[in-house]
Amino acid sequence: MRAGDCLDVYNDGHDNMSARTPVRVGCRASNAYMHVNRVSTTTGAGSSCDSGPGFTWWRKSGADGVERTLCLDRVFQVGQCFPAQVKGAANADLTVVWDCGASTVPRAGQSILRITGYYRAPAAGTNWTCPAGRGERFWYWPVNNGRSIICASAA
Repeated sequence: MRAGDCLDVYNDGHDNMSARTPVRVGCRASNAYMHVNRVSTTTGAGSSCDSGPGFTWWRKSGADGVERTLCLDRVFQVGQCFPAQVKGAANADLTVVWDCGASTVPRAGQSILRITGYYRAPAAGTNWTCPAGRGERFWYWPVNNGRSIICASAA
């Protein structure tokens, strides 16, 4: 794996990756869920990865036997779903991808939200809201270190 690669793996909602071995895919592919933004062979490199909404890291042994830390950020695509706590202050691990039609969620009290938009963050002080249908409830999260915003509604 190299920086710039996109992978078909994601957090499965139970603090595990969805597959033991990631597969490289095109970054615009429908199964591109994570983007590798840095690779390191240094022990403890996970602590130097970006953190915040949509960021995670994965320590993985390569085919050559070398342990690597993959610093990852979520590839957000309209239509993908994730579980979230939406009563009170909204909270979600945005590295989790969840089946939009699932009848269960990983943790009690969570709902399934569908990404309805991915936008460049508005300039500070700009009055902006997520586009939504009449009467439709939506939630949003700043991602990519505040450079972008995802909007979501109930799946």
